[in-house]
Amino acid sequence: MNPDGLYKKFGTTKAIPNTGGEYKTFGDWREIELRIDLTTLTASPVIQNDEVFYPIGMRLQEVEVYTETAAVGGTSFSVGLVQTDRTTVISNTFFLAATVIADHNVTGEKTVYSGGIATFGVGAGTPNTVPGYITALAAGTYSAGVVKVRIRYIKLNTN
Repeated sequence: MNPDGLYKKFGTTKAIPNTGGEYKTFGDWREIELRIDLTTLTASPVIQNDEVFYPIGMRLQEVEVYTETAAVGGTSFSVGLVQTDRTTVISNTFFLAATVIADHNVTGEKTVYSGGIATFGVGAGTPNTVPGYITALAAGTYSAGVVKVRIRYIKLNTN
């Protein structure tokens, strides 16, 4: 972190390919997609992309998980938020809470989480008050597994 609070990369870490981004959408709806390699996750939250932020005052609508490579090993994974200082956790389960391996252990499987589903994140009920990086963590150790996570949210009407 530099004195301005900006995260700086140097050397080979500066050239790591981007694994996520936000789709261009019109109107109030927004969509972020991240590719998460489950084998890189630990029991502590890991920031998934240094360039993708979840903005302030949005209401989470649904999270879609598409399995690119079948998961093997771990028990579950969660997707959350950490503040832009990279250390203050907003919620480790903001988007998904302990999504079990049975939901992502078949290549090509797609699961959509929304209101009323126990593993849908806590962000559904409470808009965030600070921007954040999207994080992921795992219960257990994955020996294989890659998922695409699509986060759909809507801008709250402030009128």
